[in-house]
Amino acid sequence: MDVFIYFSPAVLWLISGVVLLLVELMTPGLFFFISFAFGCLFGALAAWLGYSFAIQATSALVVALIQFNGMRRSLRQFTNTVQAPTNTQALLGKRTVVITAITPHSNGTVKVGGETWTASSEFTCAVGSVVKVLRVEGNRVIVTLDHTEE
Repeated sequence: MDVFIYFSPAVLWLISGVVLLLVELMTPGLFFFISFAFGCLFGALAAWLGYSFAIQATSALVVALIQFNGMRRSLRQFTNTVQAPTNTQALLGKRTVVITAITPHSNGTVKVGGETWTASSEFTCAVGSVVKVLRVEGNRVIVTLDHTEE
């Protein structure tokens, strides 16, 4: 009794492609193995046409890389969305009102988006003056006087 069953190279390429498709189904969100499964179809075609293993493997790899690059470019449009600023990045450029006076030598406080922040500035900012957030350094905001009108 022969333990090994002989498969033609074309069938082996097809089996490899099916296995890669199953692996793709078990790994959500990657879209990686499907490219190589698609390349296995072309490896099977080259085997069926009687080409050498080197030609089979080369055609499978080239087709897989072309298909992977094409999928990557087409799927990129779904991932390259405009990112809304979050956390401290959302504070940059916000206009706010001074709660406690700010001088170049002492910190004051401002209320930004409902939160009270320690603030510092190169200028003297009186209580009630409108300032703009330039940057965030640790747990304080750096502000400047805002002379623009709404």
